[in-house]
Amino acid sequence: KNIIMNEIGAFAKRNKCPCCNNPWNTSDDSIDLKNILSCEPCLNDSKGYTGLDPSNIDTTVSPKDNFYLWSNGEWKKKNPIPPEYPNWNTFIALRDLNLERLKTILNELNDININELTNDEQKIANFYLSFMDEENINKLGIEPLKEIFELISRVDYETEYVIAKLHLDYGVYPLFRLYSSPDNKNSLHSLGVLSQGGLGLPDRDYYFDNDKQDKRNEYLKYISNLFQLLGSHGLSNYTSKDYCDEIARDILSFETTLANSHLTRTLARDPALTYNKMSISSLEKLIRSKQLTWSRYLAYG
Repeated sequence: KNIIMNEIGAFAKRNKCPCCNNPWNTSDDSIDLKNILSCEPCLNDSKGYTGLDPSNIDTTVSPKDNFYLWSNGEWKKKNPIPPEYPNWNTFIALRDLNLERLKTILNELNDININELTNDEQKIANFYLSFMDEENINKLGIEPLKEIFELISRVDYETEYVIAKLHLDYGVYPLFRLYSSPDNKNSLHSLGVLSQGGLGLPDRDYYFDNDKQDKRNEYLKYISNLFQLLGSHGLSNYTSKDYCDEIARDILSFETTLANSHLTRTLARDPALTYNKMSISSLEKLIRSKQLTWSRYLAYG
């Protein structure tokens, strides 16, 4: 049956490619079951970046015995973990590929006469050039950071203002994170989502597990070294190694207290446990703080 694609609902009626779910990747309304794993456009991608490639399947393994090895066995053999990565999978490979493509786009913008660029293209090109200007970055040193140090050291500023400005203007998220996302129970609506944050280590387990003590020791060294680097670039408060070590211990202690209230990674994936829809007034009743009023924090944002 021929489907007229401009009629209402026709797009949804068309058979979709089994691998990429694209209704335009099938030549008609039937699918060749011999190529059920990948459509022709996917398989013909010269770099092999799209679709499900049957060559990744290990046919020496029975799918009923080990479906994971059957579906991924050959891919695992062809893709050992690169030395610069702790792990490797198709999502990381996709991320790296995307970064390469973005780099290509940015370099192409820089090759175009500036008068031929749109306003947005020029902004993007300038932003990338400023990021790549290592000579000027080294010359500036910590100068661009001084306004942040000034912000967090002002005792006359309201806590809500400082946190909101760090979140909004600098992308720094102390204590918690706030972002918008579709309502999990009604995707027609978007909500402000409040989530745990403020940790320098990957998750709460790094602060409490006995087998991660070496990670905590290295983290202390890292924090101290950061402050010592600030001291070597002109912030006189941080020229003493002993003082920087003390600050590092204080930061780890604070983060450990914060981590104690965090959900584990497993619990944080529980959709029921993490869905707690409420009003701002209900939030202020639930989380009472003399230092932070939620309505005032949101007003600054």
